[in-house]
Amino acid sequence: LDFDKCYESPPELFYNQTNSAKFNTNINKESFYYPNYSYIGWNNEHPIFKDKMVRRAMTHLCNREKITEILYYGEAKIAKGSVYFKRPEYHAGFEAWEYNPEKAKEILAEAGWADTDNDGILDKMIDGIKVPFEFEFKTNQGNKIRKQIGLIMVEELRKVGIKADVHTMEWSVYLDNVRDHKFDAMILGWVFSVDSPDPYQTFHSSQAVGRGSNSVSFKNARVDEICEENRKEFDAEKRKNLMLEFQEILHDEQPYTFLVCSKSHLVYHKRFKGVEIYPFRPGYDLQEWWVPTQIQKYTK
Repeated sequence: LDFDKCYESPPELFYNQTNSAKFNTNINKESFYYPNYSYIGWNNEHPIFKDKMVRRAMTHLCNREKITEILYYGEAKIAKGSVYFKRPEYHAGFEAWEYNPEKAKEILAEAGWADTDNDGILDKMIDGIKVPFEFEFKTNQGNKIRKQIGLIMVEELRKVGIKADVHTMEWSVYLDNVRDHKFDAMILGWVFSVDSPDPYQTFHSSQAVGRGSNSVSFKNARVDEICEENRKEFDAEKRKNLMLEFQEILHDEQPYTFLVCSKSHLVYHKRFKGVEIYPFRPGYDLQEWWVPTQIQKYTK
């Protein structure tokens, strides 16, 4: 317990190893939401994932309730889009696509995927070539939760005849792969400001060129118009309506399978005073923290 602060304590550690009497005598714990979401990004130019109905089937195969319960100890909100759930622009008028393997199988069958050679793997003729439904999730080493999400998905996909695996990579190499669009699917997350949403960077088609942040190569003419209008419009109500339409399009297109908005976990020594939690990363301001003179450990 000889520490001052531990930020972003993993849920497994926070919920399982911070409950002793000695710990709670010396340490304060805080859990809080700030604008963020995790996601599975589908390469929209991949022969398999260029079909939005296939992407929707993938979302139906994502058991976000299980992910929330097992990996986040029930302390996360299922994400259904890129707008923070506490913002006025958040669209409350539709529900996230539900976990529904049977619906996923129906969609895939309608999209032409079937096990034509009885090898246990779905396949389809694409541009004259029989393509098996096989692909790889990429994510970064050291992030246990992202790897586990990938493994949960691999098992769900196996049940419906899709072969997938998870490839973890060193962070800088992984980011190069993402920026260069060298992936089938990737598991990542975004943290953003508490200001009005601006989806231009991540979803405008111009940002799919080169190493822009639209790494999944999502291209939609109406989304481009919305992103551009949103940046020029001064009227807050009109911007809200633009964002509502934007969220409906993303819900239909599923360039990402949105996963969860997770909590951050802060643990810090009780001698610190002035600790306030704010709705932006990292959730606090160290310049406001102070320690009474009589219990200061460091004087220089």
